[in-house]
Amino acid sequence: MATVKISELPTGQKVGNVIAETLTIQTAVTSGNSPGVRLLRSDALTNTAAIGLDLRHETSGTPAAGQGVTLTFSVETASENVEIGGSIDVVATDVTDTSEDFDMNLRTQGAGGTRATRLKLNALGATVTGQLVLGNAAVTGLVAGAEAALTNATITLTDSTGQVYRIPCII
Repeated sequence: MATVKISELPTGQKVGNVIAETLTIQTAVTSGNSPGVRLLRSDALTNTAAIGLDLRHETSGTPAAGQGVTLTFSVETASENVEIGGSIDVVATDVTDTSEDFDMNLRTQGAGGTRATRLKLNALGATVTGQLVLGNAAVTGLVAGAEAALTNATITLTDSTGQVYRIPCII
C-alpha cells in the first residue's frame, strides 16, 4: 500500500486507499443547513442498510479487551480553544473468537471536566449514568415478548432529596 500526501494530490484525483496521519477537509459553508462534508455511497441496494462509513481500529499487537474506536465531536468554545464535547466509543469487552462482546458508550463533557459515559449499550441492554429525565412520558406499544422481559423486574427511582422509590414490574 502506498503512502499518499493529500496536499500533493491534483484537484479531482481519486485514490483508492489513502494513508494519512491527518486528513483535513476545509469547506466554505455559508449556511447552517449545508453539510460541511458529505460522504456518499451510491448503489442499487433498496432493502438493506449499506455501510456508509467504517471507523476501524486495527493493532499490530495482540487484540485485547479494551481495544476500541472513538468518534469525537469537538466545538470551539473560545478563541483558539476547541473542546471535545462528546464521543461515541465502541470498545471490545471480550475478544474471544466467536464470543466477541462490545460496549457502545455515549460520553459527554460536563463542567469543563473529562468526558464521562452517560449511556452504555451492550449485549445486556442499556445503562444510564446520572439523571434520566422522562418528563410526562408513558410506556406504550409493548410487543410480544416484552412482557416477559419486565416480569419480576424492579424500577428504582431516586429523587433530588435521596428518597428511593422501588416500583415492581408485574405483568
